[in-house]
Amino acid sequence: TGSELLIREYYWECRVLRSREFVLTRSSYHSLSYPITRRTMGPSGSVVKFLRIYSIPSGNTIEAVYIPKEDSELAILYLHGNGGRILTFLPELAKQGTLLSPAYPEYHQSTGIVSEEKVYETAEASLNYLRDQGFEDNQITLVGHSLGGAPALYLASQYPDLNKVVTLGAFASVYSMCVRSYGPFCIFGREFFPSTQFAQEVTVPTRVYHVKSDATVPVEESEKLFPLIASEDKELIILTKGNHSNYDFENIPLD
Repeated sequence: TGSELLIREYYWECRVLRSREFVLTRSSYHSLSYPITRRTMGPSGSVVKFLRIYSIPSGNTIEAVYIPKEDSELAILYLHGNGGRILTFLPELAKQGTLLSPAYPEYHQSTGIVSEEKVYETAEASLNYLRDQGFEDNQITLVGHSLGGAPALYLASQYPDLNKVVTLGAFASVYSMCVRSYGPFCIFGREFFPSTQFAQEVTVPTRVYHVKSDATVPVEESEKLFPLIASEDKELIILTKGNHSNYDFENIPLD
């Protein structure tokens, strides 16, 4: 099927890039201009065209999966969590609109060392990439999974004309998650990825999804985050099926 082909080609492309990692990260990546399509011949002779490479202000280069959907005016910016991009999300999200899925520095094929600031830079550069493709803010939906909920809410707090923000298994803050396990030792992480602070400035339509049995990020995190979202158009949806990395996107409208 198309979804299986997408996943197979993406796996193959990543394998090729990893085999050339030192060349790409130390020289070739830094000579690439924004934006650029990296094309690599696949095993069947087809050209894999859905990787994009662009830069962020800190100087790192960002690898992103870009899957255009010509019959849709909607663009989806998927911001991944701490575990990286969830591969099975890609074909499901791409069914609803043009998909852009960037990787933060140090993740997948992006260069540099990850930091909170660089995560926000990646999100903002990716939003600008979609604008460069002709999308208006009111045609762009943000999808933030787990840690990705923080940069999604950050963008939504800065750009009130965006179409929608959707969080999946997001946490209130790194501090909130840390306290659950380490108590007072977490005091120095109080301001790290503070989704609750961003939420208070978010006025775009917001949907907060969380699987009730999520064993990675407890559902209480979204329940803590939700009341702080300033938007009048918001909804908290607790799901009974799935897990932290498994969502039924047929029941999660993004338009």
